[in-house]
Amino acid sequence: MSITIDVVEGATPPQLAAAYLALLARYGLLEDCAIANVDETTSFAHLIESIGTAIPVDAQPAIHIDGQRCSFTADAYPLPFLEQFARHYARTLEALLRDPHALVAKFELLDENEKRELIETCNPPAIAITSDDDLVSRFEVRAAATPHAVALTCEGRSVTYAQLDAVASTLGAALALDHGLHEGDLAAILLERSEWVVLTILAIMKTGAAYLPIDPAYPKARVEHMLRDSGAKLLLSEPPFLSEYEGIDVHTIAERPWRSLPENCSRSIERLAYTIYTSGSTGVPKGVLLTHRNVARLLESTDPVYGFRSDDVWLLFHSPAFDFSVWEMWGALLYGARLVIPPSVVSRDPQAVYDLVRRERVTVLNQTPSAFRQFDAVDREERARLALRYVIFGGEMLDPSSLREWFERHGDEVPRMVNMYGITETTVHVTIRDITRSDLRSSSVIGRPMDGWSIHLLDRWGNVVPRGVAGEIHVGGDGVARGYLNRPELNAQRFLPDPFSGGGTLYRSGDLARRLFDNDLEYLGRIDHQVKVRGFRIELGEIEHCLLEHPSVNDAAVLPVNTNDGVELVAFLFGAEAPRTRELRQFLRRSLPAYMIPSRFVAREKRPLTSNGKLDRRQLLESTAGGAA
Repeated sequence: MSITIDVVEGATPPQLAAAYLALLARYGLLEDCAIANVDETTSFAHLIESIGTAIPVDAQPAIHIDGQRCSFTADAYPLPFLEQFARHYARTLEALLRDPHALVAKFELLDENEKRELIETCNPPAIAITSDDDLVSRFEVRAAATPHAVALTCEGRSVTYAQLDAVASTLGAALALDHGLHEGDLAAILLERSEWVVLTILAIMKTGAAYLPIDPAYPKARVEHMLRDSGAKLLLSEPPFLSEYEGIDVHTIAERPWRSLPENCSRSIERLAYTIYTSGSTGVPKGVLLTHRNVARLLESTDPVYGFRSDDVWLLFHSPAFDFSVWEMWGALLYGARLVIPPSVVSRDPQAVYDLVRRERVTVLNQTPSAFRQFDAVDREERARLALRYVIFGGEMLDPSSLREWFERHGDEVPRMVNMYGITETTVHVTIRDITRSDLRSSSVIGRPMDGWSIHLLDRWGNVVPRGVAGEIHVGGDGVARGYLNRPELNAQRFLPDPFSGGGTLYRSGDLARRLFDNDLEYLGRIDHQVKVRGFRIELGEIEHCLLEHPSVNDAAVLPVNTNDGVELVAFLFGAEAPRTRELRQFLRRSLPAYMIPSRFVAREKRPLTSNGKLDRRQLLESTAGGAA
């Protein structure tokens, strides 16, 4: 595939070469070429002086200069990308000739129409929230409308909406009157999974305070850090954990005095709803501050897409310490639906989860892709009639090819399989995309932002990147959190002024994506998970995708492992008996270059998961001493 253009008359070979390298830099394609380094101080003139007429032979798209004509060829990119690249080359050359001392990092690569399309057309317009009622008020309206409907189910026990409202109110009264809990306070929850998790969350919110969920599986040192760092006023727990933590006011949930809430409890939609701690790059977890408005906006934005109903049955699959649980809990309660709460021992057992989904007639199932692979493996054997209307993915990159066998058994209409990209710092979800059979050969397409959210893809210098070019995801709109608790320096790095909306905040995610030419977003993974092997940048997801194309591979993950000889790639194969290493290498060579072929293949019985349902990378890396397939 080739595109040829005429360039400005009089441009010299060094200028033509420098414009090409500058464009590669702005497309993020120069890092694979050792010919030049471009940073924020590099000018066009510096490139001309440093490279002369040298052109990298391994760059894509490749350029061929013949006098005043330039041809661009590339097999790895679609025609629209190549046409855009040629157009941007002409614009780059014009910028160089106009001002040779202009900085490569800052010249205007996109024209006004392109910028308008990428900033405005690709993002939905801002829309007002329909009500300033907080989550508690919205729940109380629902409870009054359907008091006898079952709100919660756990191990054969049921709680109606009227009971949930009443018990949460009386527990909230105890928290407010006995412990002085009110707006501005944080109350920590350390409970095994049961109906009391939801009751306690609701009780805390009724006082005007916010909740801090702590998973009982967390190490004691992590819990102590969270309690100390958050300044939590109160810990709500149960006898097995009460003796573990000192220096904090404790309330046992078994105490249930029947009193009324004070009349002055805040119902502001702007107040804090919860703080969830996420892992930090320094190893120290950080608390994210989310408001009632953030969550209310999430439910209002998704309502037209899903049409959730009062006869839906949701599964509270995730730990309250994982933000997916916020979506599960309020998605059920604000629609008058039933929320099924599995105890921890069930949530960790794929067969038990499957049996519960079947028995309780669950219609809305939320899963990380790793957890769903295990659910799918059980379904492959059971082939039961399920009541599912939706399977909603989040928390990890989804490889659509992993759904091939599911679609063969269930089709792609019911249940709807929906991929939603999101981050704790932007209220669970940001984008939405239905996945069908037609996507099986696609990469991880995450769709487009929901109403009220925006996504801007920026390069390392803060420029909006063209279509097809990888950029860091920056999220704006109503879902962006207040920030991190007690982390002003990190807030300044991650929560930035939004230059595209005339106000508001952009969250800098650390995730990479590219905007395709149909305006869908393709998720590329974490910036800090990018791997270089022998100088080549590698997307691990691409290798995993190719492995899943092998008929005998049901589930796989590829991780980089540091060795004395540098970084090597290790493929982990889960579940069924893995093919022999030689066979796998021959299979992968059909579609991957040699440097992307894993050096080792390790068989494992099942995919290890963290408490949040994501792939436990640490456990896999610790097991790489043996087990080659």
